Parts: sequence; structure tokens; C-alpha cells
Amino acid sequence: MEIKLIRAMATLTKEVEERLTKDDAQIRVIALTIVAIALNSLLAIPAYQAVVNLLGTGTLNSAMLTVFLSLNIIITPIYCWAASLVFHPKRIINPLYIQLASVGVVTIFVLLVNAHQFLSLQAFLTFLGGIVGTFLFTLFFLGIFGLFQLLIVRWLVELVGTIDDLDRKTFLVNADFQTVLGILLSESFLSAWNLEHRKRGKDLIEIYTSYSAPWQIRLVLGPAQESNKSILATVAFEKKFYTIFKSDKVSDCRDDMVRRLKSIIGVKKFRLIGFNDNVSHTALRSALSVTEPKTIIGREALGEVPSFYRNILILMGTIVAIVTGLYIFGFVPLDLFATSLIMIAIALAIELGPRLKEIMDSKKSV
Repeated sequence: MEIKLIRAMATLTKEVEERLTKDDAQIRVIALTIVAIALNSLLAIPAYQAVVNLLGTGTLNSAMLTVFLSLNIIITPIYCWAASLVFHPKRIINPLYIQLASVGVVTIFVLLVNAHQFLSLQAFLTFLGGIVGTFLFTLFFLGIFGLFQLLIVRWLVELVGTIDDLDRKTFLVNADFQTVLGILLSESFLSAWNLEHRKRGKDLIEIYTSYSAPWQIRLVLGPAQESNKSILATVAFEKKFYTIFKSDKVSDCRDDMVRRLKSIIGVKKFRLIGFNDNVSHTALRSALSVTEPKTIIGREALGEVPSFYRNILILMGTIVAIVTGLYIFGFVPLDLFATSLIMIAIALAIELGPRLKEIMDSKKSV
């Protein structure tokens, strides 16, 4: 009875811990998105006012629009890329949401700031008409920007997913490597599921579906340590625009492939085993390659800095660049600029300080 109670409490504790971790990550996503909306809105206010003047009087302050568009196009995807990689596992910070929300925030801000200037209802309605036109105009163009930036961020960050999102099965086959390989590479087998193949090292062959296909299956074949036997590692998953995940349909398709092999070689010659062999590790690396972010530039620039610190530094650097740009172009006064830098330094110390202390303590104990 006591053992069952302890196990139940351990299971409950684990579930609560996983839930809190998930909720904490979601809160961070929301917080980082709000920060980006606030910074983007601050950049957009002068440009938005310029559009209001253009639609109302026909005059355009092109400098304001140029500065905003230049900073927006460059900084927003960099911020979202760095902020997305702060999480373990990563979460994509969506620039499209940031752009669309910024339009609403700035519209409300401009309305509130200018509302007191109108002495008559007619004047206010005229101004409101201009605001509505500006809102729709800006929403359309920033929506296009946001969609384009989302594609960039998605390409840089790659798909979201971990080993838990994969359906894996590894078999010990009582048939030699060349026999199984001949079946896998036969035209009838490859064409039945539109599969491709390639070498993975000296003695490994990978059979896989096209990387552009939503259904993803990996079959990696290699020789076993025992003579006249081979190992077949399989991975099945489905991918969407953002994520990878387990799919019963894809798993069934993978199982059909294995059944085809069994019907040729013999059902009794297949036995499920664990994942502690090189063939299984190769199949796993192949499957998770679709989730590996394109951070080559960051690695080269920051060397062997651990990924968590690297992403935090990139994120903070992006925020500093935005605030500095606002100060240089006269959108932010000196006192607000200095305060922002101090707050960023404090946030950096709070985020990295405990982890740096842990590293220093671990080095002392060695």
C-alpha cells in the first residue's frame, strides 16, 4: 500500500513539474512577444503619424517611414530568431503577431493623443476616418512584412520538436545486411512509397521519404554485431509548418513497409530491440535534423559559448540595438535611453548570474 502511494505521489509530482515547466515557457513566450510589440510600436508611432498626414494632407515625411521600415525589416526577424532559441525546447516567437498587434497599439495611442484637439464632433469624425484608412493601409503592409519575416524566422529556427515527438522502432533481423539491403533498394519497394536512399557512413544505408513531404519516415539499415544478422532502425513522424509530432497514419505507413519486409524475409526473423546501437542513433539524428536551427553564423561569431548564453546575448544585443537606434534618430531622450540600458543590464545579470555562479562553483569543486 505504501509503495503504491509513493509511486502515485511521484507520478503526480512529475506531472505537476511538467505542467509548471510548460506554463512557464508559455508565459515567457507571451512576455517576449509583448516586449517586441512594445518596441515595434515605439518605432512605428512616427511612421504611423507620417501615414496619417499623407492620407490627410498629401504631404509625406519620407525620413520617418524609411527609418521605421529599415529597422523593422532587419531587427524584427533577428529579435524573433534569438528569442525563439532561448527556450529549451525552442518556441517560435511569431513576427506576424507582433506586426499586427503593433498596428492596433499604435492606432489606439494616436487616437488618445490627438482626441483632445477636436472641438467639434465633425472634426473628430473626419480625423477618425483618416485613422481608419491609415489602420487598414498599415495593417495590410505590415501584415505582408510580418508574413515575410515569419518565413525567415521559420527557416532560421526550423521545426519545433524533440525525441518525444517521434515514433521509433528498431528491429534485429535474422538475415544478413546484403540480403535486407537488396530488398530495400529494389525498385518495387522504393517506388511503392516514393522513397529515396543514401549512404550514412561506411556500413549504413538510409531509406527516407522526401524532406518536403509532410509524412516523414526514416529506415536505417546496418550490420549487427552477430554474424548473418542486421539491424533496421525506423522513425515515423509528421511535420506541419511549425512542429513535428507523432502521427498514427504515418506510423501505420511505416508499419506497412516493415510488414512488406517481413513477408519476404519471414515474420519470425524480426525481433524488436532497444535503441542503444549506432543504427538507432543514426536514424534518430536523421529525424531530428529537421529541428536543428541554422545558427552557424552565431556559433562562428561567439565561438564555443553555450547555446543558452549565446541566445540570451543575441536577444539582449537586439534590444540594445533597437533602443540605440531610437536614441540616435531622436525618438528617445537621453534619460530614457540610459534607463533602458540599465534595465537591460539588470535583466542580463538576473538571467545569467545564477548560471554563471553555478559554473564557477562547479569549476572550484573539480
